[in-house]
Amino acid sequence: AIEANPDNARCLAANVAGLNVAVRSVALGDHNGEVFVGREDNGPNVGSRIWPVFGDGPFRVPLRRLDDLTTVQSLAAIDYIKIHVNGMELQALRGATATIQRHRPVLTVVLKPALKDFGDSAEAARRLLNKMGYRPAGGERPYEIWVPE
Repeated sequence: AIEANPDNARCLAANVAGLNVAVRSVALGDHNGEVFVGREDNGPNVGSRIWPVFGDGPFRVPLRRLDDLTTVQSLAAIDYIKIHVNGMELQALRGATATIQRHRPVLTVVLKPALKDFGDSAEAARRLLNKMGYRPAGGERPYEIWVPE
């Protein structure tokens, strides 16, 4: 499991302790570097978000391509990937193309208007998924399910 917000990653790790789950506190994108992550408080739903302007947010975390994470690459099989990164979905997909092509998992990709905060669009993400040989298989937008053709 990958969670950018260090506080959320610690909570997740505590909740899955003893299970076959490894938690990594990194942000996913299309290059390796660093980003700032901050909390988003939407009433009862508290999440985190990578800020489009470098220097905002209380947490500085590593930004990594999924294709470059050795713990991911050492897996024999990946059957399912959910990408919900509050606007950086297209960048995360670009950084995961080799992994996706190798394993051909079912994907859930959350394509919200926040993509525009990073200069991207849901349509651009859909074009990339089609180019990778995926087709939509349902899900209620913005939670789109994609399967290999």
